[in-house]
Amino acid sequence: VPFSIDQREIFATISLGMALFPTDGTTTDTLIKNAEAALRRSKDLGPNSLCFYNPEINLRAADNLLLQGDMRKGLERGEFVLFYQPQFDAATNQLVGAEALVRWQHPVFGLLPPARFIPMAEETNLISPLGEWIIGEVCRQLKAWMRRDKEPFSLSVNLSARQFHGSDILSVIHNAVKKHGINPKHLTFEITETLIMKDSKETGRILAEMKNLGFQLALDDFGTGYSSLSYLQKFPLDVIKIDKGFVMDCERNAQNAAICRAIIAMTTSLGLKSLAE
Repeated sequence: VPFSIDQREIFATISLGMALFPTDGTTTDTLIKNAEAALRRSKDLGPNSLCFYNPEINLRAADNLLLQGDMRKGLERGEFVLFYQPQFDAATNQLVGAEALVRWQHPVFGLLPPARFIPMAEETNLISPLGEWIIGEVCRQLKAWMRRDKEPFSLSVNLSARQFHGSDILSVIHNAVKKHGINPKHLTFEITETLIMKDSKETGRILAEMKNLGFQLALDDFGTGYSSLSYLQKFPLDVIKIDKGFVMDCERNAQNAAICRAIIAMTTSLGLKSLAE
């Protein structure tokens, strides 16, 4: 239940890690160590999560240590690659853009999805060089496609909270766009509600500057976090992305369909575009 401090509503969450005697240890030190390992896993799962210890957690922790050491080398060796998820206009069924999604072609673990390494990149602050590479590669690819096809096309790039607040993101974007001669209107930067909630004043300043430069801005995973309507009023957004949890089942689930209709009606009335994941 939220509580108030100085007339502000505060939401508190808790993460729990548990180890059980005697299966997970027979000494205090072992139980605490394994409970802490379970707690780290619980935090990875998100707020208000509970995780019981199991031996696989230690194996995963060992893998994570190896990945952290390999990530910097992976950037130097060019092991990261972008996949592009197409975006279609629902009215015309025309391809209008794509979202860039990063993968890591690890020499030992194979092709890794972003959930496997992006959190570590943020913890080690490698998200900044990785994000800079992604933005540059997206601009290079966009220029190549537009030179070939001569058709209006846009690419979307995800920005993480650490990347957004921990680096000079405006300078990174400006340099990539200038280098490849990209019209800003063909680039969309996707942000999450979590990013918006951190230092909203500074976030608003950066987003306003990005908007003034001509970039498109999208709010990702709308409806799954603290979906405050004040975000839509406060920040210069262009696109609201309806989370796939509502979209995937909306043909069979009347509640999901109603939520999708409500979000679409709201975004339309605000002069925004809605994108179904």
